[in-house]
Amino acid sequence: MALPLLVGIAVGSLAVVAFNNKKEIKQKITSCASKVKDAAKTGFDKTKEFAQESKENVKEKLDCINSKDKEVAK
Repeated sequence: MALPLLVGIAVGSLAVVAFNNKKEIKQKITSCASKVKDAAKTGFDKTKEFAQESKENVKEKLDCINSKDKEVAK
């Protein structure tokens, strides 16, 4: 019977601490969000570059294969 009371006290205490420090919590969340946004943009740009390079490599290999097939057909 005492467990729900203790859990309620702990949750209530946590809520009071969070409410009293809401400005600091907001600043930390904002700075973390901007870091995550920058990391996501960097990752997206790198993935885009890699995809372009892969596309070019595949196109070169296909062109090479097609030219060899044409030589064999002659």
